[in-house]
Amino acid sequence: MAGQFFNPNLDMTRADVAWEGEMEWRNAQAGDLTTLISWVDDSRQCLLWAGSKVRFPLHAPRLADEIEFTPANGWCLCEHGKLLGFGQILQRGPSRAHFARLIVAPDRRGQGYGAVLCSKMLETARQWPDCEIATLNVFRSNLAAQSLYTSQGFYPVDLIQSVQRDPNVLLMVRTLHNEEKSGRCRVVDLLRNARR
Repeated sequence: MAGQFFNPNLDMTRADVAWEGEMEWRNAQAGDLTTLISWVDDSRQCLLWAGSKVRFPLHAPRLADEIEFTPANGWCLCEHGKLLGFGQILQRGPSRAHFARLIVAPDRRGQGYGAVLCSKMLETARQWPDCEIATLNVFRSNLAAQSLYTSQGFYPVDLIQSVQRDPNVLLMVRTLHNEEKSGRCRVVDLLRNARR
């Protein structure tokens, strides 16, 4: 899958984006972090994108450590060699892929690239053997991101109170296969079984 070209008109979830040329979906490289850093202007943006464990201002070597970056868990959406989007897929148990730190280039936001990025991440996670669900965290105040994730089939899950979580952060989840057939109850069961 890495490095393959795809035609977004064939697999995108929003039809309101005018595409020219082909897009590339590839594993991220350490050098991509420098570009990402230029997309995050202040501490609030940093918090919304990466959570409380990442310190602002961002510095590439420290950022790589803070987000546990590896080329195997980082993915990039590119067009004509230009980085347009980034996200991480982290394995959390044998049946759960956790999506983290999704971000789209500032000049491409609001144009459907987030939907394509999320769609490609779902497609990638579906290729993992035994992976049944995808999860992600989003700040409750980040309504645009919540709307995007909902459009991609994610929905919020309330966890039992014994789980230590930031009350400002919402956990969202979806199955990777046959969402309609399995339903929310099945997703909650899978999430319980997939938790570390």
